[in-house]
Amino acid sequence: MRIIKEPSLRQNITDAYFAWFDAYASRQWDKMLPHVSEGIAMFGQAFDEICYDSEKVRSCLRSEFSRLPMPVTYKVKKSEVYELRQNVALVMVTLDMTVRNNDNKMKLPDNRISAVMLQENGGWKLGHVHFSRPGREMEPGEDISGGLPEGRLGKTGKQVAERIRKIEAQKDELEKLNITKDKLFSIIAHDLKNPFHNIMGFSELLHDNLDQYDQEHIKSVLHNIHQQARETHDLLENLLYWSQTKTSGLTIRPVHFKLLPFVEKVVAHHAAAAAEKAVSFSYELPDNLEVYADKQMLQIVLRNLVHNAIKFNHKSGEVRIAASSDQFFVHIIVSDTGIGISRQIQDNLLKGFANQSLRGTSNEKGIGLGLIICKECIARHNGHLWFESEPGEGSCFTFTLPVIAPKSANELFGTAD
Repeated sequence: MRIIKEPSLRQNITDAYFAWFDAYASRQWDKMLPHVSEGIAMFGQAFDEICYDSEKVRSCLRSEFSRLPMPVTYKVKKSEVYELRQNVALVMVTLDMTVRNNDNKMKLPDNRISAVMLQENGGWKLGHVHFSRPGREMEPGEDISGGLPEGRLGKTGKQVAERIRKIEAQKDELEKLNITKDKLFSIIAHDLKNPFHNIMGFSELLHDNLDQYDQEHIKSVLHNIHQQARETHDLLENLLYWSQTKTSGLTIRPVHFKLLPFVEKVVAHHAAAAAEKAVSFSYELPDNLEVYADKQMLQIVLRNLVHNAIKFNHKSGEVRIAASSDQFFVHIIVSDTGIGISRQIQDNLLKGFANQSLRGTSNEKGIGLGLIICKECIARHNGHLWFESEPGEGSCFTFTLPVIAPKSANELFGTAD
């Protein structure tokens, strides 16, 4: 933990802190709230914590404002700003306070306030505040006049550090949930609605012109309807699995089964899409090779990988599916001769919704969700997913699955529900 010396950063954090404290001291509720983080976790006096979540913090402050409505005056004696980690700062202030209640006036010298400030939406907000008991002897690490001793934060510092970890974890989780929510709304508003519009449009066209179309034209329209329905079905299946991973989790039901016929069945699901591009398949899987996995999850993984291998392949391209095993794991490979993946996209391909969805070689659409689901499904089996790709030379995706059942399900499926 270091003292922040950059003038502009130090000033921004200090200004944000005193914007909150001025409103708090003057008992201006509406003016104070904008300076408080939504993820505020605690509000304490001395070492007896009062509130442990944002709702209780606000209730506690409301109660204090009601009991002591008169403004609090103060005089700052010392202040210091420390960097705890990126986007998180600790402000430590020593000040004299005077609290008024009707005709009574109580002076509280040498109040020590520790406040965690979080950077949110381009500004700084209060994430935690702790008031030390007035007049109590300072512990090592609390006297901010000399800074905090290296390697020793004192009791207050250690408590603050632990609270910061909790606050940051809450903040990170809220950010992830917000990204998830925004992406889900985007999918519902655009990616899921458009295919239904296309299906309705094609079916209406066929209904209104059935007597005028020849057999070839009718087949063409029906083919478009079928393709849109198939893509929408796959999208919904991905969304359902993804939503399970974000809410109640996925229940793994692994069984032993032969891999080759399972793979052939998955490929058959994509026969129409492959035929449109004249994409051919080759297999390098031993007839008797077995895996121990959840069939539905493996189907989702292979469907997505095969779908992408076709989507980003050239006309008359090839897709190769191979597998080999060692004592513990089966290594499954899905490779193609398509356009490959640019270096820029490779860096973020398996990192979640930050990915941009790319159109295929025949302008096929997607939502950038399939590979994330693949990664999560494989991780639930304690396997790994990785890839190699060269722009213009195709891509090769490899993942691992257990070849035999462990003695205990927890050995491989410790995270399963």
